[in-house]
Amino acid sequence: MFDPIRKLWLVLALGLSMPMLNSCSSYLEEAAEAGLRAQQLLDAKDLYGAKEAITEALAARDDDPDLHILKGRIDLASGRPRDAFQAYSDALSLEATNPEALQAVSQLGLQTGFLREAESAADTILSFSPDQPDALLTKGLIALVKKKYDDAQRYSERILAVRPGSEAGLIIQARTLALSGETEQGRDLLLDATSEVGFTEGIDLTLIELYRELRDLPAMLATFERLRRKRPDDHSLSIDYINTLYKSGDPEKARRATDRLLRADVKNTETLKALTNLWLEYDAQPFNAVTRDFLAKDGSLEARVAIARYLLALDRPEDARRILVSVASGFWPETRALYARAIYQLGDTAEGVKIANELLEEDTTNGDALLVRIQESIREQDYVQAKNDAQLVVRDNPLLRAGYFALIDVYLAADNEAGAQRIFRDAAQKLPQDLILFRRYGDFLMSRGESVRAILATRRFARDTSASLSAWELLTDMCKRADNQVCIKQAGQMAEDAQTIYAIDPPPGTPPTRGLFGRLG
Repeated sequence: MFDPIRKLWLVLALGLSMPMLNSCSSYLEEAAEAGLRAQQLLDAKDLYGAKEAITEALAARDDDPDLHILKGRIDLASGRPRDAFQAYSDALSLEATNPEALQAVSQLGLQTGFLREAESAADTILSFSPDQPDALLTKGLIALVKKKYDDAQRYSERILAVRPGSEAGLIIQARTLALSGETEQGRDLLLDATSEVGFTEGIDLTLIELYRELRDLPAMLATFERLRRKRPDDHSLSIDYINTLYKSGDPEKARRATDRLLRADVKNTETLKALTNLWLEYDAQPFNAVTRDFLAKDGSLEARVAIARYLLALDRPEDARRILVSVASGFWPETRALYARAIYQLGDTAEGVKIANELLEEDTTNGDALLVRIQESIREQDYVQAKNDAQLVVRDNPLLRAGYFALIDVYLAADNEAGAQRIFRDAAQKLPQDLILFRRYGDFLMSRGESVRAILATRRFARDTSASLSAWELLTDMCKRADNQVCIKQAGQMAEDAQTIYAIDPPPGTPPTRGLFGRLG
């Protein structure tokens, strides 16, 4: 992206020096002052203050493209690419040839899925500068998304003509070859290029994807090792690497990599969710007592929460309690509520209920505290209260498996199997890749003689998680219990194929990669 065009202060200063009608001077001055303050706060990395100041400036005056561009910079620095795209688009509506806005819209539009706007901006740039490499890159990536591989090849050639050895140009060529069914040629292209440009991060990231398609495990692992030395703080890369180690049959090395990740103070909830999903898939004992004690003493709050949820789901409340106990009496309602769940499961029901009720006095929608109250209500056969609480948990936490299970438990305790089955179906739609959910759902259907539905449900789950051995094993189990020989054979074939799929399945409906890196296809 272009370096930011820091002309706002000059534009606004000149604006203040120009003669203006008294009726206009007030809001122009207000916009100028707020805009200057926003720029200063952005320079000082006070993003919250900068956002407030630019909002004030635009409220006073929304017809100045430079103010919208400044908002785009602030949004981008704040990690809000969609908001930044909108801000730069607003700038373009006021100044259609602004270079920074054009470049930002072309790149952010591609990133956020506004392909038509991105391509239009790139076309405008190329109309003024036919060999502008960043605009050519945008056009090439859009061509890949649209599966126009000949066009993508031509754009990559134009990039390389302007910038010989360009990493971006080489990667587009390699990805184009792979997506055209010539993955080996794409690999060879990049390997040949390394004699000139070396194993850059971008080339290694692309080689991993090519090796993944080729199912070349040794080359993939070697590339991981090289890349991780360059990107030690890339937690997504670490998750991919740990998955590959587990799938390759090296659980000890996977556990060591897991321990390093947990000691890196990882806080991203998506990363932690992915990690616990890997444990569900591969490893019943993913960490030893030393790692558990580290988590209990020094683990990030986010890690403790994610791992406690994982342990509670596997009916291991004592391990969850140990991880949470040092933060159970602090100021974090989530850890305190999870602690209440753990000790309730361990049999200390009175203390668990006491903590849950204290939390619910402060927040009546605390999902984990409600789960404790639901268990207690079921024990007391107060199914009305239990149902009301469980429905509240599901409403406010639609991706929380425990909420659906609580509501299912209420219906089953009240002998309402139809209600339980309805909630299973709802949960399956919201959590289409949840192994624990589909294990229980399959068992529920089988126990009621509905083997066809059990197979259909677990087959859908397996197809949504086609790289998961556990998913195909679950389907195989359902087929065997139904004595369906055709189903057993098909599931076995898919399980065999999954053995060498070194990937983590994206959620159903995930759009194809729009950037330079990421999964092929």
